[in-house]
Amino acid sequence: MARSGEYDTNRCKPASEQQRYQLSYDSPDPQGRSYVAIAIPEGAQLDDHCGSLSLDQSGARGISAPDVSIEKCWNGR
Repeated sequence: MARSGEYDTNRCKPASEQQRYQLSYDSPDPQGRSYVAIAIPEGAQLDDHCGSLSLDQSGARGISAPDVSIEKCWNGR
């Protein structure tokens, strides 16, 4: 971001090395000044009660499960 003025998500990996999550990256801003990374559970993580995990450029964390606390899913961080 500091060098080019935008986030280059093209260099991000599409899956975790342990094959527990499929990773996707999106830049909601047409100029690429923001991003959202989403980890979608797969394999051993399919039964995870948190569902998908998300993180944006400001450090805001999210989950897709409606009745679970973000703190519990992000280990209190």
